[in-house]
Amino acid sequence: MKLNKMKMHPLIILENIMASFIFIFALGLAFLTELIIEKELNNFLNFNIIIIFIIFIGIISFLALLSWHHTHIYIDNFFHIETGKLLKKHIKININDIAAISTKKNILERIFNVSSVKVELNTGVDDTINQKIILKDSYIEKINKIVLGKHELKKNSLVSYSNIDIFNHLFLSSNILSIILGIIITFGILFYLIEEGNNIFVILITGIIIFLGYVWNFVKKYFDYHNFNLSQEDNKIKISYGLFSKRTFEIPKEKINAIIISQSLQARIFNKYVINIVNAGIGNEEDEKTILCLYSSKENIDELIKKLFPDFLYEGKKINQTPQALTVYLINKMPFIFIVATLCLWYSKMLLLIDLIFIIIAIIQYKTKSLELDKKLIISKTGLFNKKVTIIKYSKITKVDFVDTLIGGLYHIKYLKISTVGAIGEHIFKLGYYSSRIENKIINSLK
Repeated sequence: MKLNKMKMHPLIILENIMASFIFIFALGLAFLTELIIEKELNNFLNFNIIIIFIIFIGIISFLALLSWHHTHIYIDNFFHIETGKLLKKHIKININDIAAISTKKNILERIFNVSSVKVELNTGVDDTINQKIILKDSYIEKINKIVLGKHELKKNSLVSYSNIDIFNHLFLSSNILSIILGIIITFGILFYLIEEGNNIFVILITGIIIFLGYVWNFVKKYFDYHNFNLSQEDNKIKISYGLFSKRTFEIPKEKINAIIISQSLQARIFNKYVINIVNAGIGNEEDEKTILCLYSSKENIDELIKKLFPDFLYEGKKINQTPQALTVYLINKMPFIFIVATLCLWYSKMLLLIDLIFIIIAIIQYKTKSLELDKKLIISKTGLFNKKVTIIKYSKITKVDFVDTLIGGLYHIKYLKISTVGAIGEHIFKLGYYSSRIENKIINSLK
């Protein structure tokens, strides 16, 4: 199936003008501030700022119109993007190399029923198309149908979340240590202002500004997760979320390289889980979420995996790291332990508590890493406070490293690392120390 040459939606012209206007406004404001400081503003005003501003906007508008006019998108056996007239650029992508097509809508794009489109490639590096592409939603449906073989996806979401569910997810996914550190820093700033003798108004305004910053961050995350939907049809899944800025991903299941079932510290207390996917392209931007659902009960997580990823269900026997691995972890930390012990000769003996922490970390590294091997899957379990179960398909593994280390070599064990394609470059899973028997078993399964 083919798609004839077409231009982007004209809204791209307005968005490019607005983006350039913001840049010029910021630049002009900085320039005017400098003139005010040097008391030369009155002389500059004689050149008629308004005329200069109009000329700038005219040039920007002409360039935006020119860029839109000379940009074309079409599909034959490849996905094509042609840009430029004098400096031509032709991007040609093999359809089989496309991992997913994602869309994003801001408020303006919602009004015009258009979306910003991003093509995600299988390679996993950040090689998506840099130029912003805005198309009508009807055209995007055609592109999805041609590129991904997409039929109309079921509109009924497999998940449904209330406001309470979103608030719970924000709490369960929060980094407790970061929150505690933020509170300490906030009180530190306020205490410093009090000690410096600032008046109550300054202290109050500072506290309000910091508080509003936390509130805004929380509200923004809430709106990011608003209207979270998950649906499937045959071998494709669709994820969408966001209120003001809506993101949509349509991903063939065969393009998903691994799934990660994880729990934060507080989620372990409340027995909640979340599923993340490892897929080329998805998650290489700050506001992209790789999650398949919000934090949910074990029963709901198991049900989603059975419905969406039955090929990720596994039955395997637990394989712990070799007993010698604990010795290796401890020896690796001996230089740090020795340095701290030496410092105790001149400073407080309380520093020995740091050595105790190093020993505890080594024990945790040993106790919390294990494997399970299925016929088609490798299952890695890691973490004490933040626990993760990573399920990786053998067919999606790009590299297996059994790393020889100086200490590990004494015990004939190697450190296992597995790589697969992730959002940006390789996604590397560090699985721990294992014997040559496990090494041979994994290599044979890859053949």
